[in-house]
Amino acid sequence: MSQQTAPTPDEVQNAVESSGYPLEIRVAHVFARRGYETTPSWVYPDPRTGDSREVDVAAWRTFELSSAGDSRQRSQLGLHVLVECKRSPAFVIYAARPATVLTGAGRNPMASSYFGEPGSLWTTQSPGGAACGEDIVGRDGLGKTRWKWPDSVGSHFTFVQALRRQTDEKQTNRPQFKAGDDEFYHNRLLGLLKGIHEYGRLFLARPLPGGSFGVRPHFVVPILLVDADLYEYDVASSAPLRPIVRAALCRTYWGEFFGRFRVDIVREHDLPHYLDDLERDFGDIASQIASEYHLWEHAETLDANIRGQREGNTG
Repeated sequence: MSQQTAPTPDEVQNAVESSGYPLEIRVAHVFARRGYETTPSWVYPDPRTGDSREVDVAAWRTFELSSAGDSRQRSQLGLHVLVECKRSPAFVIYAARPATVLTGAGRNPMASSYFGEPGSLWTTQSPGGAACGEDIVGRDGLGKTRWKWPDSVGSHFTFVQALRRQTDEKQTNRPQFKAGDDEFYHNRLLGLLKGIHEYGRLFLARPLPGGSFGVRPHFVVPILLVDADLYEYDVASSAPLRPIVRAALCRTYWGEFFGRFRVDIVREHDLPHYLDDLERDFGDIASQIASEYHLWEHAETLDANIRGQREGNTG
């Protein structure tokens, strides 16, 4: 009976470093050091099957709405980030030119980023008494003046994979590369999209001190974080691959629910700079909400009345 050879410490370390866990833990540390409440391996129930699904990192922080007034409970804006981490020799996004093909008219891909109360910023009432006004994402300028779309936007992507092969005297030890198995990666992305949809519902179900309600704006930002070189491939031209730092995916899902989603693609080394920009934008949004808090409070009152009427009609 042959004895199995034990791996050397170097071989064990190489095996560990080739897994995705060190990357996930490094990313969780980045958020924790910035003061986010951080959950590695955030698990949620699949809305269709009830099975558990996992997002690599969930993190959130708050911005004070300081002008809410002494007579009210202090309100906060919540910024939530869901991160799917991937290691690969390279990552390629197939860019849409122009990007407005994906980000223009129709359902706003930024709309899925908002959850909370009020649901919409109702500011006036029609002659018939119905509430009307602006959607929150549009009013806050998401995608236009804040949390802007990056230069490279697409709906499809590819991970490049290294293939191991046997070598002979005429071959080198350099591995071959090919585009990755899209079905596997898109299934992982689907888990992130479902996580975005479920996250708001699960978060708002958490009890607040004193059972209070009122103005509670929350935004969730999904990130596909890659430990890889990042490239853009413009299918419509013959231009060579273009190295890029950030990109975004615009995806539509029509299953248990319907939604269009923006998912940011960020390289690991760029994550702190990305978060600097993101926090500045949402800090500005918090300042805007604080300056017009009475509108948000009025909108939440209208929302509460509408909810009460609907519950009364279905009771």
